[in-house]
Amino acid sequence: MASRKAYLVRNLEDVEAYFPDDGDSLTWVAASGKWMPVVGGGGVTTFVGLTDTPANYNAASGYFVRVNDTENGLIFSTVPGAATTFLGLTDVPNSYAGQAGLLTRVNAAENALEFVPSGTYPTKFIGLGDTPAAYAGAGQDFVKVNAGETALEFVTVTVPASFTDLDDVPSSYSSQAGKLVAVNDAENALEFVPSGVYPTAFLGLSDTPSAFTGQANKVPAVNAGETALEFVTISGGSGATEFVDLTDTPANYTAASGKYVRVNDTEDALIFETVAGGSSAFTDLTDTPASYSGDGEKFVKVKAAEDGLEFVAGGGGGAAVLSAFRARLSGTWSLTSTLAWEKMTFNTEELDVGADYDPTTNYRWTPPSGIVTIQLMCDWNNVNTSRVYSAIYKNGNKVVDGNLNRYPQSLQIMYVDLSNGSDFYEAYGYKGAFSGATVLSGDGTVFMGTCSADA
Repeated sequence: MASRKAYLVRNLEDVEAYFPDDGDSLTWVAASGKWMPVVGGGGVTTFVGLTDTPANYNAASGYFVRVNDTENGLIFSTVPGAATTFLGLTDVPNSYAGQAGLLTRVNAAENALEFVPSGTYPTKFIGLGDTPAAYAGAGQDFVKVNAGETALEFVTVTVPASFTDLDDVPSSYSSQAGKLVAVNDAENALEFVPSGVYPTAFLGLSDTPSAFTGQANKVPAVNAGETALEFVTISGGSGATEFVDLTDTPANYTAASGKYVRVNDTEDALIFETVAGGSSAFTDLTDTPASYSGDGEKFVKVKAAEDGLEFVAGGGGGAAVLSAFRARLSGTWSLTSTLAWEKMTFNTEELDVGADYDPTTNYRWTPPSGIVTIQLMCDWNNVNTSRVYSAIYKNGNKVVDGNLNRYPQSLQIMYVDLSNGSDFYEAYGYKGAFSGATVLSGDGTVFMGTCSADA
């Protein structure tokens, strides 16, 4: 009689030996020619455990799931049209890395944007290929398309200097005192007409009431016969004339710029609310400037930190000039204390590219990030018994100074630095223990600087 052991499944020759547990099963594996055990009921318990899904959730925060392009599985993906950064758009470069200082332009295939060196574009009108080569001899001229319709050219245009110089108006004011201007009967020009021809007041019209007496707080309305206007009293007060005057709308537009209107949660009024989603304007993206204000004719480049875009002036060859200023004193400047540094009040601007110099309050220059070169020239006077000093300060601290002794003369100092966009620079003076010491205004005294892109 055969042993009971021979009747156990695990003892069969084509079954892998194992000790089963509740829920286990067998599956045929052709490679080994055996029935192999499967622990539990089979299948998986997580989405990423499936064979046609992503293997993990790494770097997929906020993503959605869609069918892949080969239509044989699922992948994580952003939703088209919901980009919140420039790099998130589908027709732009996918990284700022290595693009510092570059500008953006449409590619040669005309189907996307690409980064290009800033020197690709001219920076002046006369530097273009289809414009005049110089402004010389064109003072007060205008620009028009040439007769060949191939380029622009400067032309002299005679502009009427007064009303009577126009072609379709009277040629003289003579004998026209007190008259009005009206279209003539032929409807092809203007003419002077006596002032009595037209009423000058509401009550003077032929279809309006003849007097305001007894009509206080009434309003004009078309009469029942629909032939004229009359004064009427509006019962119950006047209606609203603006959206924010209604009783079930917001009371004002304050802090609601760019918001939409929706019904509130209690379904009894309207409210302003920001609608989430992708941006429709360049300045609405999170890695671009927030406004075009003050950036006319500037270019767009990747920031030096390679984490977004910024507006920059310039283009052309070499490093772009981002900011520049030149300021002078409006009059003689005097030190009021001895043995103490005092800020010089350069309060007359001659140049301020980028509007970064403050000539009225702090008398300081706050350029954008880049390479700065600053020069301070002081024409000292009344230097009699001790030394005077000129200095350039950065963020409230002296970084460079120079001095001279006794004789009136000019003192010049210069400082080169790498600014971070929030650094500010000021001019200071100092004198020893003596009276006098002034800085004269004029050509010998100037505070100036330039900031160029950090290539």
